[in-house]
Amino acid sequence: MFCINCGIEIVLPEQNFCYNCGNEVLFKDTLRSSKITTKKPNDSGLFPVKKRSSRDGPGPFSKKCLGFGITSNGIAAFGFFGGFFIFIFNLISSRYSYGSIFSSMIIPGIIITLITHLIGIIFGSVSRTNRIRAERFESDNTVEKIGKYLGIIGTILNIFGFIAFLIGGVIMISSNYGILI
Repeated sequence: MFCINCGIEIVLPEQNFCYNCGNEVLFKDTLRSSKITTKKPNDSGLFPVKKRSSRDGPGPFSKKCLGFGITSNGIAAFGFFGGFFIFIFNLISSRYSYGSIFSSMIIPGIIITLITHLIGIIFGSVSRTNRIRAERFESDNTVEKIGKYLGIIGTILNIFGFIAFLIGGVIMISSNYGILI
């Protein structure tokens, strides 16, 4: 048996609502006691999935894909600007004698920047996961396509930022504290 709203398989006979979309599952008493799976797999071994109509507009997975893609890019921008200010603080602390105020902020700033980029990588990955669900359960739409590309770009930018600030952080810390690499 499959949900008539999203097309996902209903596996428990006592299930009253679809765990994926929350739609009420209507069973006849005879179906509850019989075998649940009433459809046979197609040639590819997959169960058929009902997609949303294009006239319904973008579905929830497309919207989540876009939202997480935009957020991933915003986090990447925030991480790059944060890292830029840490770099400026490092220059100030290394050139002037009153830099001890700034040098105490370098290590926490680098850690915060690295964590920010990790969160951006996670958001980009969640965007990609929602894109896969949107392709499976929803019709093609512009929101899903834009979210797909924003998720890819956000993930790449955050990976690049993480690696760059990891290497740059090691160089800044070693130059600040006189450690040779």
